[in-house]
Amino acid sequence: METIRLSTAVLMPWIAGFLWLVALEHRLNAAQKKNVLRQLGYGFFLGYAVLYAVIALSTEVFGYYSFNLVFCAMAAMAAVGLVLAKPDISLALGNPRWQSSTLERALWALLSIWICLHLFLVAIEVFHRPVYPWDAWLSWMYRAKVWFITDAIHTPMSPMEWANNQTSKYYNVVGN
Repeated sequence: METIRLSTAVLMPWIAGFLWLVALEHRLNAAQKKNVLRQLGYGFFLGYAVLYAVIALSTEVFGYYSFNLVFCAMAAMAAVGLVLAKPDISLALGNPRWQSSTLERALWALLSIWICLHLFLVAIEVFHRPVYPWDAWLSWMYRAKVWFITDAIHTPMSPMEWANNQTSKYYNVVGN
């Protein structure tokens, strides 16, 4: 169940960003040639920027953030983006402008299999390798874990403040 929840949580901002980018480009540059791969790439960053804004707004308004609240907000944004982008998506995906040869299709299939295999091996490594203290991992990895576990965005304290504090609400990492 957590795998489904994590997968949808990772993909929903990307989908919402892509759909909004398609809708915006259709409204602003209707005559320009559409590039679905570019929209997918920039849609990822747009969606995650909006996700950060939704999480920050939720934390500011409620004092915490809830997975369900943030997910519903992103799903609503994706639904609105789908309604706005519907005419352009059907045009962009429905009519290919070239016919690929058998060799091109075989190369694309081989490349796709290679990419999937690489991502699978990376996922295994990420989930089963311990965290080593270099670069920003020492600070950012544990910060993200604390935010996920407590459902709130906390700022870490300095080591001296944390040692003198008696509540478990605050945390500290060595990289601070």
